[in-house]
Amino acid sequence: MGSLGWRLFTAGMLAGVAWLLRGFSLEGFAPALLGSIIVSLTSWVASWTIGPQGRIELLRSGRRRH
Repeated sequence: MGSLGWRLFTAGMLAGVAWLLRGFSLEGFAPALLGSIIVSLTSWVASWTIGPQGRIELLRSGRRRH
């Protein structure tokens, strides 16, 4: 499934959450698609921060002091 397919799947899942939860609503497909993009970006940033070992990785730059 390509990137668009995952966005459509996530938008459908957000619509399902809106159907299940009282007080959470989506007013059409466009807000669901925007929400899916936000979820995807948040997931991407979290994956980039955590790294492949499953731990938070710190990036250090600059010169080492002896």
